[in-house]
Amino acid sequence: MEASTKKIKKTIRIVDLPAIALPIAREEEESYNRIVAEINRRWEKQKQNPNLVNDKLKMAILILEFAKMYSDIKMSMKQMQMEQGKRHDELNKMLAQFESNIDEILLNIES
Repeated sequence: MEASTKKIKKTIRIVDLPAIALPIAREEEESYNRIVAEINRRWEKQKQNPNLVNDKLKMAILILEFAKMYSDIKMSMKQMQMEQGKRHDELNKMLAQFESNIDEILLNIES
């Protein structure tokens, strides 16, 4: 197994649950650290919300927040791909026009 794909045991603590040992790729450790920190930060914020009377509601809000972030990112990526596709089409049209112009110049030189 290559060093880049080597799995490590990462112990994480999220929300107020017992520690969880996860096998993760070493190169993903930093990403997991950021994710766990963000989950715990948002959980602490939910715990302070007096309108949420139990942990199930708090967890539901937390899940909803992450689902919204995921959806927003996915939609942004889709829009970027569409924009890149449009740019690609525009470049292809420009190249086709350029090729046509070159062909016309070459034909005029030959005549």
